[in-house]
Amino acid sequence: MDLANDPRLLAAGAAGLASTVLALWAFRGLPAGPAFFWLSPMPLFMAGLGFGQGALWGSVALGLVLMLLLGGGYTAGLWLVAFGLPAVALTMAGLRQGRLELSMPLAMLGLYPAAVLLIVAFVAGDADGGLDGVLRSLAAGGMARIGMPADADMAAQIGRFMAGALAFWLAVALAVNGTAAQRLLTRAGMAAHAAPAWREARLPRWYALLPVLAVLWFALAPAGGDALPLGLLTAFLTPFFFQGLGVIHGLGRDLPARPFLLGGFYAVLVVFIFPVAILVVGIGLFSQFGWRPSPPPQI
Repeated sequence: MDLANDPRLLAAGAAGLASTVLALWAFRGLPAGPAFFWLSPMPLFMAGLGFGQGALWGSVALGLVLMLLLGGGYTAGLWLVAFGLPAVALTMAGLRQGRLELSMPLAMLGLYPAAVLLIVAFVAGDADGGLDGVLRSLAAGGMARIGMPADADMAAQIGRFMAGALAFWLAVALAVNGTAAQRLLTRAGMAAHAAPAWREARLPRWYALLPVLAVLWFALAPAGGDALPLGLLTAFLTPFFFQGLGVIHGLGRDLPARPFLLGGFYAVLVVFIFPVAILVVGIGLFSQFGWRPSPPPQI
């Protein structure tokens, strides 16, 4: 086949270019930059889910080269770690014997952010105070930029939760972009595999050990040095959060008011994110180890 007409090659080139443009738009501080930054992995997912692993690897390789040429080593590294590598990891983890499964991609939504936190903690190990000290400094700097008074205790409390917030939002960005990419491809008739239902997703059995270990580490961590174990605990619980969302989305599938009910739920989630997120994690845990949703009705 002529390379110029190979859909896999064309998909790889288009996805790599689109992802690069979205990321660089954000790095250059252009309007709507943060939104475009978080959308930059979607073209990579579309290449992999629609045209196979070759297109996925090609799009990431092209994106990395373009980021190096146009943005420099730091921005290229950030793009690769935040979006390039996880897009490859989640897509390849989901392809099993000619079909798309959610078990390992769901686990990767906890494993990959946790790995990023461990790498960041290792790199920050030589800094004053380690990862906790770096996070406290970042929190203090952010408070100063918005005009808040310099309060060491407040900066320490904010820094304590920053690692977990980073892990959570990285997982959210990957899950949203991957799911949206599959839906767009399905609607266009270009998806390589049928999309499995989130409400039916189950984590591997061994995964349950990870949050238990994180809880033990957090309980034994000294005061002022628990940012990493708390961040790992958040990362390992995030897949259960997505399981809980899948269960909630599966409820009342035949109700006409379902879109409004889901909209209200997400509004409450945004306003009361911590208590509602804990409730959703609980639903996910119950779904994983207890209740199973009934199958959709046959048509």
